[in-house]
Amino acid sequence: MKQLFALVGLLAACGGPPADDLPLATDTTSTGGGGPTAPVGDRPTWAVPAPACSGDSPRLGAPGQVDVHTQPLQWRYDDSERVSWADPVAVELAEGVTGLQVVVDAGAERTGFAWVVLGDEVWLDAGGSYAFKDRLTPPASLRADTYDTAADSAWDTALWSTTMSWWWSYPFFHAPAAAGTLSLPMHRGSRPHGGCLTLAPIAHGVDLSGTTGSARLIVGGESPEQPALDVRLVVVRGAGITQAELEQATDRMFEVWAGARAVRKGTVRVQHIRRPEGAMPTQAQLGTLRATALDGDLQGINLFFVADFLDDPGTLGVAAGIPGPVGIDGTHGSGVVLSVEGHMNGRGEVLTGMLGETMAHEVGHQLGLFHTTEAGGDSFDLFDDTPECRASERDTNDDGEVGGRECRRLDGRNFMFWTSANYAQDQITPQQAEVLREHVITR
Repeated sequence: MKQLFALVGLLAACGGPPADDLPLATDTTSTGGGGPTAPVGDRPTWAVPAPACSGDSPRLGAPGQVDVHTQPLQWRYDDSERVSWADPVAVELAEGVTGLQVVVDAGAERTGFAWVVLGDEVWLDAGGSYAFKDRLTPPASLRADTYDTAADSAWDTALWSTTMSWWWSYPFFHAPAAAGTLSLPMHRGSRPHGGCLTLAPIAHGVDLSGTTGSARLIVGGESPEQPALDVRLVVVRGAGITQAELEQATDRMFEVWAGARAVRKGTVRVQHIRRPEGAMPTQAQLGTLRATALDGDLQGINLFFVADFLDDPGTLGVAAGIPGPVGIDGTHGSGVVLSVEGHMNGRGEVLTGMLGETMAHEVGHQLGLFHTTEAGGDSFDLFDDTPECRASERDTNDDGEVGGRECRRLDGRNFMFWTSANYAQDQITPQQAEVLREHVITR
C-alpha cells in the first residue's frame, strides 16, 4: 500500500489579510436616538452604534425550535478604504437563546463583519473605534496564554504568526472568509443571550458595488444532552463512491464522535449532482461547488464528495472555515469537500474507515475545532485535555514537521490531528465534544 497516510494533511480553509491592509476608522455622524451611525456621503462608518432594533426587527429564537432568517444585502464600495460594505442588520434575540450562527456571504475571500453588538456589549470591532472587548473570563478549560486579549480588530486576529495569537480571538473565533461566519457558543462560557443583535457586513479589498449578498442567521435554544447532527452527502457525478461505501464511512464518522458522547446520528440524506467542472474541481472552484442549490431544507451540514482536487492531489478534505457555515445551503462556505481517490488503497478500494475519520475531522473544523497540533509542532489547539506533540521533542527525523509516526503516543490518534496516519484516528476529548454538542445546529 502506498504510504499516503503519514504524508497528507487534512486541510481547513483559513488565513487573513496582510497587516497593512486593515481598514481604518473614518469620520462619522450620529443619527441620534440610539440608532446606527450614518455614513458621511457614501462612505462607510466604523463607529459602533447603540442597539438599533425596532418594532419591525425580526424576532428570532422561539422556544424549542431553530429559527433561520435571511436578509438581502446591497453592497457599496469605498475606494479610499478598499472595502465593500452593506447597511447594518438588526434582529431581536429572544430570551433563552443558547446558540447562534451569523453568515455573511459575498463570494469574496475577505467577507465578514465590521462590528457585532449584542445589547450594550461590543463583540467585534474591525474599525478599531472601540477596543475589542472580551466580555467573558476565560473558563478553566482554556489556557490563558493561547489567545490574544489585546486585539483591537476582528481582522488582525486572523493573521498568521508563530504563536497561538494567530487566527481567531477567544471567545468568538471569527475571521474573514468567502462566507464570513460567527458562531456562538464555542463552549458553554460563550453562549449568546437575548437582546438586540446588530452587525455590519463588510468585504475587504474587493469592489462588490452594485451586487447583492446575504446575511443569514440561525438561532436556537437549549439542546439535549447528546444532540443529533443531520448530514447531507452530496456526490458529484464521477466521484467514484458507492452507496454502501457512503454508509460505511458515515457510520465511522459518528463512531468517532460517540467516544465522548459528542453528537449522535441524525437524518442522513444522499443527493447526486452534476457539475460543469466534473468531479475534479480546483481549489478555486470549491466555493461555487459548496454554493450549489440542493434539494429540500436540511438544518445540518453538507459533505461534498469529489474524485480528487485537480490542483492539489493528495489533499483528503477541505473545510470552509473554523467555524464555517452550516444549516443553510447556497453560500460559498456551505459544507466540507472530501476526496474519494485520496482514500483509496493501491487496488482502488475506498478505505471507508479512513474516509469516515476524515469526514469527522473536516466537520469538526466546520463546527469550530482546530488541529490538536499543527504541522510545525509549535502551535496547538486551545484545550488542555488534548496532548501536544512538540517538534522540539518529537521531530526525530529533523524535517521540520511532526507526523503520525512521531506523535502516535500523544495526539496522533486524535481525530483532529493535522495529518492522517497508518492507524486509527478516532480519539476525542471531553472539551472537543463540548464544542460539537453546543453548536446551534446540533439539536
